[in-house]
Amino acid sequence: MRLRPIPPMFYRESENNPFDACLVCGKHFERDTLYVVEKAFQTYQPYSSRDLVFEYAMCIDCYQEFSASMSDESRAAMDEYMQGRVDFDEREEALMNDPDPDTSRWTSSCLVSGKPIQELDGYQAVGLFMGNWMIVSHLPCVIGSDVIGEIVDKLSNKTIDMLSGFVDEHFPKPPGYEKDIPRPVLVA
Repeated sequence: MRLRPIPPMFYRESENNPFDACLVCGKHFERDTLYVVEKAFQTYQPYSSRDLVFEYAMCIDCYQEFSASMSDESRAAMDEYMQGRVDFDEREEALMNDPDPDTSRWTSSCLVSGKPIQELDGYQAVGLFMGNWMIVSHLPCVIGSDVIGEIVDKLSNKTIDMLSGFVDEHFPKPPGYEKDIPRPVLVA
C-alpha cells in the first residue's frame, strides 16, 4: 500500500477540499477511516469542458454493504467483464512503483478502453482513501460512460434497481432534467 496526497480531482467540487463524511451513514472521516470517492462527469466535445453529474464519498463499511447487495449474477458478470479487459495486478504494480506523486496520468484515460478523458462523452472517477490520503492500489481509475454502459447491460434487474434506488435517493434530478443520472461503478 502506498499513500499519496489526495489529488484535487477527488476533492468535493463545491468546496474544493477533501470529503469529510460518508454520504450514507454520516460517519466523519478520521485519520484511519477508509472510504471511497466516486465522481461522475459529463463532457462536451469539442469544447473540452465538463459538468459534474454527481459526487460522493462512502465509508468502506457502507461501501462493502452496498457492493454486497449486488446480485451474485451481476458481481460475476462485472468481474468477468473487467478481468477480461484489465490486468489489475499489472496496474497495481505499475502504480505502486511509480515514483511520481502526481497521479493525474493514471486518471487521464479510461481504465478499460484507454481513451483519453477528453474524447469521452462522460466518465466516472473512483479512488480509495484513508483520512487525508489517497491509497494507491489498482485505484485511482477512470471509467468511460461507454464502458459503464456495457457493464450495466450485463447487470441483473435486481442490481440495476438497487443502483437506481441509490441514485434516486441521494441524487434527485433537478426539475426538467431528462437525462438518466449515471449509476455508481463499484470497482473498489
